[in-house]
Amino acid sequence: MGRASGVLGAICVIIGGVIGVGFATGKEILLFFHGANAYVIGCTIFVLLASLTFLFLYCARTYCVFNTRQLFGRLFGKFYFLPDWLLIFSYYALMSTMLAGANLCLCGLFNMSDRLPVFSLATAVICGWVLTHNMNGLKALNIIIVPFIIIFVLFVTFMGEYAQGVITVKNTFSYSCFNVFMMCGILLPLAQDMSIKQCLISAIVSAFILSLLLTLILIAINNDYYANLSMPLIYLAKEKNHTLFVMSSIVLYLAIVTTLVANAFPLIDRVYAMTDSKFLSVFIVMSCGLVTSLFGFERIVDTLYPFMAQLGTAIIVIMTAFLLKDKITAIIKHKGSCRQKKTPATHI
Repeated sequence: MGRASGVLGAICVIIGGVIGVGFATGKEILLFFHGANAYVIGCTIFVLLASLTFLFLYCARTYCVFNTRQLFGRLFGKFYFLPDWLLIFSYYALMSTMLAGANLCLCGLFNMSDRLPVFSLATAVICGWVLTHNMNGLKALNIIIVPFIIIFVLFVTFMGEYAQGVITVKNTFSYSCFNVFMMCGILLPLAQDMSIKQCLISAIVSAFILSLLLTLILIAINNDYYANLSMPLIYLAKEKNHTLFVMSSIVLYLAIVTTLVANAFPLIDRVYAMTDSKFLSVFIVMSCGLVTSLFGFERIVDTLYPFMAQLGTAIIVIMTAFLLKDKITAIIKHKGSCRQKKTPATHI
């Protein structure tokens, strides 16, 4: 039961970490895949997300690297600080995006101006409290929230009309790298309590659910009208009826919370190593995120998401090359040792 709940918790954390304000509103999906065939994109994303998620989990288990600093130290040696600080910046930017999105979401629901970060502040307090409970708090939160998000997205996007589009896999690799790379601060410690088999199951199941939801969202909003909106899926729900709009805003907010805690977790962990105070670490990280969130949701998404996608692609390509090199070297050494054992001794 403990192992099963561990896998379930890991699956929910992975899904909850990816389904943030960009995914749940459709904005991020249209930014990468507007005009593409939804079915082709969905199938490709499934393969890539499953493979790349397992890559991080496998590396964590195989090389015992359970945080990003250890991983980058193994990959880049003394130059580990460069990708490490770029990743920290990316976490910070994405966390700020979630806070800005939370404010925009609830201000829209209550018909308030989003100039004052009232709901950003409330969200920072809620997420900060969850993060004081470490990984157990993260798993518990996602196990409760993620099923509701999945069911609701399935309901809102049912009977979409825009499946057809250009048959292309353009942007699928960068999109997958972006999401998995931004999750590596969570994937690495998650792997610590799982076997390789459990890591594989978690990667496949979470990738299947995420790619299914992405396909349905793309089918529902893949046209020019929705592409120009800040939160396409929310507008789709609003067009159907007001009750659905209210429910979609609440579910979107929950999706923002799950992704926010996933991105804040490694930041707080890093600050905690310097302050040795969980409360102070949470306060510092959330306060800095609140300041950056004032730049606004759309501006952060449009400016930083493409950059983070390219950064994630570069890191994953280097990581894959390192893993292949390591495996090839091990095979060559193994064959060499076998030949030495088979070589008969010569007597002079």
